Amino acid sequence: MKSKDKLFESSVCNAIHIFLRIIDCAIENVSRNLADEPAYLKDLIKHRSPTQGRQ
Repeated sequence: MKSKDKLFESSVCNAIHIFLRIIDCAIENVSRNLADEPAYLKDLIKHRSPTQGRQ
């Protein structure tokens, strides 16, 4: 039973580390885009589909 608990604990820790890594990458991308906000907004507008633009 203890080995299952340790396995579960390590998988939870791995999941948390992956989650934090994803958040770090997202924050890095957002701060990079905010430094160049007009280009970021142009990209957002450019990548919109026509149906999204009408809503």
